[in-house]
Parts: sequence; structure tokens; C-alpha cells
Amino acid sequence: MKRLILILFILFFANADTTIKTNHNPKLCLVLSGGGAKGLAHIGVIKALEEQNIRPDCVVGTSAGALIGGLYASGMSVDEIERKIRAIDFDEVLYYKPKRQEFIQYSRDKDYKSNDMLDITLSKDGKIELPQFVLNSAKIEEVIRNLLVKYPQNIDFDNLPMRFRAVATDISNGKKVVLSKGQLSESLRASMAIPAVFSTVEMNNTLLSDGMIASNLPIEVAKNLKAERIIAINVDSGLLKKDEIKNFLGVSEQLLNILVEKNVEREKKLLNKNDIYIAIDTKDIGNLEFKKVDDAIKRGYDAIKTNHATKLALSNIPKNYSVKSDSIIEANKPTYISQIQFNVDNKNYLKNIKNIISVKEGDIFYMETINKDIRNLINSGYVDSVNYEITKENQLYKLTYNIKTKDVAKNSFHVGLEVESSKLENQNISLYLSHRNQWVNNLGGEWRNYLTLGRTSKFLSEFNQPVTEKQDWFIRPSVSLAYENNYAYLNGFSDVTMQYVTNRENVSIMAGKSIEHLGEWSVGASWNRDELRKNESNPYISIPNDKSDYITLDANLVIDQLNDIYIPTNGYFLHLNTKIAPMKKTNEDRFVQASLLGIYAIQKDEQSITFTTEAKGRNTNESIFLSPIKLGGYHYLSGYEKDQFVGNYMLYGSATYRYLTSLKLFGEPLMVGASLETGNVWDDLSDVSINDTKYAGSVFGAIQTPIGPIQLGVGVNKHGDSNVYFYMGRTIENY
Repeated sequence: MKRLILILFILFFANADTTIKTNHNPKLCLVLSGGGAKGLAHIGVIKALEEQNIRPDCVVGTSAGALIGGLYASGMSVDEIERKIRAIDFDEVLYYKPKRQEFIQYSRDKDYKSNDMLDITLSKDGKIELPQFVLNSAKIEEVIRNLLVKYPQNIDFDNLPMRFRAVATDISNGKKVVLSKGQLSESLRASMAIPAVFSTVEMNNTLLSDGMIASNLPIEVAKNLKAERIIAINVDSGLLKKDEIKNFLGVSEQLLNILVEKNVEREKKLLNKNDIYIAIDTKDIGNLEFKKVDDAIKRGYDAIKTNHATKLALSNIPKNYSVKSDSIIEANKPTYISQIQFNVDNKNYLKNIKNIISVKEGDIFYMETINKDIRNLINSGYVDSVNYEITKENQLYKLTYNIKTKDVAKNSFHVGLEVESSKLENQNISLYLSHRNQWVNNLGGEWRNYLTLGRTSKFLSEFNQPVTEKQDWFIRPSVSLAYENNYAYLNGFSDVTMQYVTNRENVSIMAGKSIEHLGEWSVGASWNRDELRKNESNPYISIPNDKSDYITLDANLVIDQLNDIYIPTNGYFLHLNTKIAPMKKTNEDRFVQASLLGIYAIQKDEQSITFTTEAKGRNTNESIFLSPIKLGGYHYLSGYEKDQFVGNYMLYGSATYRYLTSLKLFGEPLMVGASLETGNVWDDLSDVSINDTKYAGSVFGAIQTPIGPIQLGVGVNKHGDSNVYFYMGRTIENY
């Protein structure tokens, strides 16, 4: 009987649940340094170590080391880590811009009226505030959440398959912060927050930045975990040589290198004879050169496999020396949200935020839904940052959104520039200034002002007042003034014959509704006054002084799903607008003006084709030189001068092919392409004829930059006339 009990006892413990952890000290700890793209070498290091049956049961990392180490500690195999890292489009992640299609139409409306190169924000007391960071970190956060989708909830990092610690820096005092629990993805993001490049992360009332400032090679953290042995991997490049410091950027980089070098040397002194230190030469890999992933991984692998001293040191670690624990976290079990909580620093936004959030109590937690909600909150325009927490209480899961809103007392000012030229000698420079004041009242009223100074000068002031909590219905009064310095051309000639000026004034009030994220419709009324004044006389062109004013009933529909309004390669756009005078003037026809613009762009891989069609008409007895309907210029009958043709009726169509090359600047591809264009303008509706259209085409190159799109093209018309065009900045007329 005793023997049977003994056998059962042995069998029970032999088959006991191995997911139960013991509080043992880690036998082998892997310490991984930061280094941006250099840190991808850690993948090669782990791969080489595993080939020698060396598997740590503890990982400590800073910045890039925290990312790779965190993925490894979560139970992901090194092959899976490599595959997922290679699948990331780092240009898209680093230089991320929110998709236009995800904004409401009034947010996209700025694209047509302003050209933002520089943003200036004034605080409530009138002080200028500059951005805390250069690159948008929203996409990085989303990528990390997707990588760690199995661990969305707050956890103790001791309960991961490998014990794990990430290191960040308290930016307020420069002290090291060791992250040992919480949301794993947020901890990795905090450890990777390069100062001034990416936004800081607020955790537990502490503002965290990249751990490299305080501890780029966190050996002390591993020592505090009582690790028996340590393998420390340093991918840092060290200090620049004298001849490598050529400008202020080099000086700034060197100052950071000095800071990092000092804390690394301090940490290295903690190693003992049983520990192993491995330095990997990655000096010629830039911190953001993630395209060198192959080179970085190879260097990490070779540093373990081909270095004789390293191989000898590692050979002293017995095979299967380390113990890899199994996770006790129920990573694959569906998580049902029993409660949703919002921590918002400005309660005025709470109702609007709840309207944006799509996840509901009782729903299963899906990372895709969380990512969508966070994107929609950021794109709302009044949310600065968002993170979430999943906490477990009595077998129930609570989802908490921590939301930091923008300071609505601030006024933001934007400055932009547009440069356009044709025939190399005809140049026009326009300065764009805009002002925006959000959340003027509790319903989210917004005041915008736009000023353009150049050959054509314009001013627009409008107030958008939502009238519902969802902010979908709105009332929008506006006033605009325009001074247009125009050129007149003789038929068949592209040289300027004379100049004339038009002044335009408009006061309107529109009411309408957003159509989800597709667009919006509105109806209303406006008072319009146009005045024509010639600058000089010419016997060949008759431009009499003229004036008109109308009160009209207006209707407007906009559907905008283009990926980019300046250089569209995907999506569609539709704009319909009508103005009808309710009463006829004496001896005149009823004033009617209507326009239609349609754009459809389709992209497959690196190739894109865009189709554009436009029709405009204006029933009036005025001089045609009062008409705003014009045609001619780059991609608007290329080969002709800008606005060379003016009339009361217009038809236009084009097909534009673009090829997205592998050459990139700031994450944006250089495009080359060609266009075919046709169209014309007519004075009277009876003159409109397809047989009377003009033909043109162009070849061009284009690229998006932080200061706006830059385009260079050559246009040719059916008469063989050619024109060279250069554009920088906004290239679409206000709709």
C-alpha cells in the first residue's frame, strides 16, 4: 500500500501543471541595449544563442532592446519575431500621417483652403508653444499593440514566459524607471520614446522617455533580479570621431552619445567574471535606418557565431543551463468587457468621446476595435493622446480609456507657401496664413480664418457650430473677400495681352450634416458681389468695368475619400454645388451657377491611374471676365498658361498615370507619370460642343514633403506649344 501511495505521489508531481511558477531567481539573464535600428541586431544574437541551446529565463531591455526583448519574453519565437519585424513598413510607421478618409469632412476641409508648413500655437496667456516631438507616434503604438495582441491586459511581467523588465527615463529628473508590470505594449513604447523625436508617455503620473538616457545597457536591473549569470549585448556605436562632427546635428548626436557612453560604462563595471559582455559594431547603421534590417540581424548573428572569444565564453555555459518557464497568463481566452471607464482631463468632451467609441459593455475585446477607436479619437481634433488599460476584478474585465485632450484655450496658427512657375520666367509666390480656435463653446464650435497673399489675395472667416452632441448636424456662417489679379490672352496666343482685376465678396450661412466619414451636405443662402476693373486698355480685347450682386439659395455636397487631395493615387471625390437666385433682375435671366467635380483614383502596387471630370456653368448676362470659371495650366490643359481661358461654361476631363518609385524622402515615394487632358470653355451654352475641345498632355515628377508637395512637369498642347511647370505647395483650387 505504501509503495502504491509513493508511486501515485511521484506520478502526480511528474504530471503537475507546469504553468504554475515558482519564485526562483533567474539562472541566466539577457540584457539588450538600445540603439534604434541598430537594435535589430538583437534578433541575430538571440537566433545564434538558441542554436547553441542557450535560452535565458530573464530578459531586460532598453528602447530597441526592450522591443525585441519584450517580444521574446512574451513567448514569441525568434523566427516569428524576425518575420513580424520584417513585415513592418518602417517608413509608414515612422513618418505616419493619419489617413484622410478617417477624418470628418470639416477636418478635411482645411486641405482646400490652407497650406500648412509651420504650426504655431499660442497658449491662453499668449506664449508661443512649440511641439514636443517631430514624428507622430500613433502608428508605432498601434504596431506594438498588434505585435502583443495576446497580452492586452495589465499584467505582472514576472508571469510572462520569461521574466521581463523594460527601462525608461523619468524625463523630469533623468532618473531610471524600471517597468515591471502594467500593459506590456505601453511599457515598450515608453522605453522607445526617443526625446524630441517621439512623444513622451505618461504612466503613473510620471512622464517617461527613452531609457537610453538613464541606462542604455541595464545590467544593474538584471543584478537586482538576482540573476546568476548575465549576457549583456551592446549595439551602441560609441562616440563620433572628430572628422565626423561636421554640423550642429553632429554636435547634438555627439552630446547624446557622451551621455549614453557614460551610463553604459557605469553599468559594465557591475559585470563579474561569470558574466559575458558582447559589443556589436553597428556604427554605420543610423538610428532610423530600419531598411538595413538584413545587415543588422547578420551582424548580431555573426557576433555570436564567428567571434572566437565570444564562442569560448559562451561554451562555458552548460547546455540547457537556463530554465524557460511557461506563462500562467490566459493569453488565448476571449476577454469580455464588463465595464468601460473614461479618464478624461476635460469633462466637456466626455459625451463626444462616448459617441466616438464603438466598443460596448458585453463585447469581446478585439485589438482591431480598440485601434480603430483610438484612431478616431486622435482624428477628432481635440484629443492629444490615448491609451487603454484592461484590468481584471473578480473574474470581470474593465476597459479604461485614459484620454488627454488638447488645450482648447489655445489658438493655433499655420503658415504655408506656394511657389508656381511656368516657362521658367513666369513665377508666382503666395503666402498662406490660417488661424484655428477649437471648442469655442460647449457644443464644440470652431472659428477658422484663412488669408492668402499673392497675385490673388483672399480672406475667409467661418464659424462651424455643431448643434448636436454627435457633432454631425451643423450651422456654418462665413464671410469672404478676394482680390484677383488676372491675365487676359488673345485666342491662339499664350503671351499676356493685358491685365484686369476682379473683386469678390461673399456672405453666407449654410446648415447641413456630416455623412459619417464620407463627406457632408449643406443648404443655405448667400449674398454675392463681383466687380470687374480693367488695369489697362487694349484695342484687341474689350474688358469693360462691370459689377453684379446676387442673393442666392445654395446647395453643396462633398464626398471625399481620396488618400491625398494634392497628388491622389487612391480613392474618390465628388463635389456638387449650385447657386440659384430666387428672383430675376429686370430684363435679365435668372442667375444660376452650378459645378460638378469628380475624381476617381485606383492603385495597384506601385502603379496608379486617376480619372478626373469637371463641368461648370453660369447663366448670367455679365461680362465673361467676371466669371470664376477658368481653364489652363499644369494638369488643367498642360502646355497652356494658368487660367488662360475664361468663360461661362466649361468641360474638362483627364487621365493621369503615376508610378511610385522605390526612391523615398521622409517616407514618401518619388512619383513619375504622365497625363492626357482635354477640355474647353465657352461663353454661351449654345456654343458648347465636344468637337470644339482642346487637347494636352504632360510628363512629370512629384513627391510629398513636410513643406508640401513638390512637382516638376513639362506640358504640351495639341498645337505643339510646351510649358515647363514647377509647383511647391497647394495645387488645388478652393472648391
